[in-house]
Amino acid sequence: MVYKKFFNFFFHSTKPEDVVLPPKTIKELLNVIPGAMTPSDLPQFLYETGFELDFAFSTPEKPTKFAEESLDKCLELVDQVHILIQLMKVIEGRKQYSSVFKVGKFTLEKIIEQEKIDIEYQKEYTTEFWKYEQEKALILAKGEIAPPFVAPIIHHYQYNFADSKLQVCRAMITSSLRAKEVYQPVLNFGFGAPAPLQISDEEKATKIQECDKELAAIAELCSAKIQNPDHLITIANDFINRQEFRLSLKIGQKAFSQVEEIDKERQAREALHSEYNSLKQENDLLVRQKLSLPHDKAEKLKQLSLDVQLSSNLPPWITHATVQSCGELFQKIATLNVTTAINSQNSASLPQRLSQQEVSDIVDHSLKFVRNPSNMVNLVNICRQQSEFALVRKIGKLTQERVVELRERVLQRLKIRIEIDALTTEQNNLRNLKKELELDQKTRLDALTEQQKQFVAEFYELNSVPEYDQLEYSVIESILSSAIDERQTLERS
Repeated sequence: MVYKKFFNFFFHSTKPEDVVLPPKTIKELLNVIPGAMTPSDLPQFLYETGFELDFAFSTPEKPTKFAEESLDKCLELVDQVHILIQLMKVIEGRKQYSSVFKVGKFTLEKIIEQEKIDIEYQKEYTTEFWKYEQEKALILAKGEIAPPFVAPIIHHYQYNFADSKLQVCRAMITSSLRAKEVYQPVLNFGFGAPAPLQISDEEKATKIQECDKELAAIAELCSAKIQNPDHLITIANDFINRQEFRLSLKIGQKAFSQVEEIDKERQAREALHSEYNSLKQENDLLVRQKLSLPHDKAEKLKQLSLDVQLSSNLPPWITHATVQSCGELFQKIATLNVTTAINSQNSASLPQRLSQQEVSDIVDHSLKFVRNPSNMVNLVNICRQQSEFALVRKIGKLTQERVVELRERVLQRLKIRIEIDALTTEQNNLRNLKKELELDQKTRLDALTEQQKQFVAEFYELNSVPEYDQLEYSVIESILSSAIDERQTLERS
């Protein structure tokens, strides 16, 4: 048909199909040579043309598949992620929701494929630049002029892979929920879905079950493909807003795991930088004395300098991670999960309601990641506002225990600091008299200095006992107020 000829002409005339190139070079070629680019509106035009042809010519006896064929051809030939995302929007506008999922899944894999290429390129670029800097230093030391650095690929194309993955996942979620809304109007969220179809309850239940399976598959994709915890929180909130509480909690649990991994990466990076800085200081000191490191240490310093530069290529949510930022993320996720679990009990959809035991399990799991007692108090107040009296008692008791533990640490730090200050003052006074501390006093000072390291305050720890007393008072007040509310509730029932 003319349509198919037209389709094949455009695609085969806009992409160098006869040239066999490695993936990286193909990507660079598609983004450097304008003639190799697929026109951004071509896939949309061809899909919509196929859709219109199906509408005009398809019959129950002779169904046509022009739109489906167009879509398959697009997925076969189109590499540009932004074009695929635009195509998803067009397909959703035609209410072909299952096709949105198909394109979204394909696009995610395409993003990840290109992301892997970029990671390898960045590693190659960093390594080559590091080697260039080493050679440049030797050339300059001889008084010669160093040649300029030439990148492995001059026109390297890069985009925000994480944001693109989030955009695709959210588009799939919205589309799948719109499909579900057709058969479950009680969950109408203003998407403007058509009126419920006149089909039997059994058929509706089957369709809703199919939609639920697709949503579960999308949630699984999100958990597997998205690494940025902030993006996972965004996805979890999207599910909450549509009363898909169980899927939201699934994403929330994944977010906990992701922040744990980020924290491990942070610790590894800090250890790497610490080792590098220590050895570099040693080298700088020797250089000032016109000496040099032993050969093995010099080689180790070179390797560490490269490793430090390579570590800067990690995503920003890893390179910018701190103890405090990880703690804040843990709290944010814990609040989200606990609130979601509690709110699920009022869901209009029975399958979405969590049992009391399930809610309790979510709370237990969330508390494993919350160490800041102030944040624990916030969870107590959330449960109190939701009239979850048992949870108020449970979290309140754990919060009190945590406050007692941290208050004891404050006292220990204070005792150690007072004794160290006293011994240090005496040591300074004796030195002014050209004397030294007694051996037992010096041993005690060394032991206290070492012991002090064990009581270094975390970012969330308070500075004084009265502050912890006030915090404990607020916990007790919440528990008592909750008990009064519970009694009044029982009296009214």
